[in-house]
Amino acid sequence: MVRLRNDVLRKTHTADLARVINAIRGQVVDLLNGGSIRMRDMIDVVNHIRCNPDLFPEWHASETAKLFAPPIFKNKKEAKGYFF
Repeated sequence: MVRLRNDVLRKTHTADLARVINAIRGQVVDLLNGGSIRMRDMIDVVNHIRCNPDLFPEWHASETAKLFAPPIFKNKKEAKGYFF
């Protein structure tokens, strides 16, 4: 968010970043006007960020990004949760 705010202030954002900025700005305006979060739009924004690690390196290095990549359980006989 810091980078997005700075890019808006400096007017250095690309069209790709403008898409994310405008979507977030629209959500904030709607909330301030008593509306609710449009989940489909927010999911689209998050997916766009997730699919473009070169555009959003800060997010991909964050703790939040790790929540989208949980560890995968491997079924091994020596594991306590082993099932066949």
